[in-house]
Amino acid sequence: MTPIATIPASALAPYRDLPSSDAPQREGLLIAEGAENVRWLLHSGLDVVSVLGKPTFGDALAADVAARPIPPPFYAATPAEISAVVGYPFTRGVLACARRPQLPTLSELIAKWPNGPLHMVLMDGVHDHANVGATIRNARCFGLDAAILAGGSADPWFRKTVRVSVGHVFHLPLNQHPDAAEAVRQLREAGIHCLAAHRGPLSISLRDLQEIPERWCLVLGNEDRGPLPATLAACNSCLSIPMATGVDSLNVAAAGAVMMYGLSSLPLSLPLSLPLS
Repeated sequence: MTPIATIPASALAPYRDLPSSDAPQREGLLIAEGAENVRWLLHSGLDVVSVLGKPTFGDALAADVAARPIPPPFYAATPAEISAVVGYPFTRGVLACARRPQLPTLSELIAKWPNGPLHMVLMDGVHDHANVGATIRNARCFGLDAAILAGGSADPWFRKTVRVSVGHVFHLPLNQHPDAAEAVRQLREAGIHCLAAHRGPLSISLRDLQEIPERWCLVLGNEDRGPLPATLAACNSCLSIPMATGVDSLNVAAAGAVMMYGLSSLPLSLPLSLPLS
């Protein structure tokens, strides 16, 4: 452990004034906050630059740091010193800095599973960092293989996204795609059945869905409008969650969790396709 008083200013620069600074993004870096996030980061394939935390976390994370191919430096500081650096009262005890990874193209992502079961989630313009982080965490919890962030969805490496994902963002294969409808078309060309989360006259209730193809992608839409019309039109079918009378929607991350659980629990079938018009 290296005391903060001996740390060069350049080493602390990524951690400075986090609420107002865009330095990590500009420099191709990301920040993980809290013991669980930092531990998941240390056990990922990402390039960890450094760890900053209370001395007790230096001891608690010593084995995790040592297990890295190149152990990053641990900078030890008091809570007051950490708070002075990051620019707000920091109570999580430890944080870390890593280089943002280069994400694969959608074709490269699909190619990781040339055949057999494949379960994915696609977010179409999900702008809230907390919703993206929670959806990534849900995808990991329900055994999905990958997530696609399309149509301007929030940055998966933003500090809040990482925090809400509880570090699962470091272990779920990801892709960023500019156009959700085009991404859906590409998935379908690869034999992946795409189901849009949408309440409409042609939607199937999750309660009534009896089987699912072994390769599928759940498509979740923007918090206000749901999937764009072009995205809906590109999907195989639409799926809804039965709700109490007078209630018309769930938070997108909550709805995604319900659907991920339901789809992952269904028996497999031959591919099905329902018309949207």
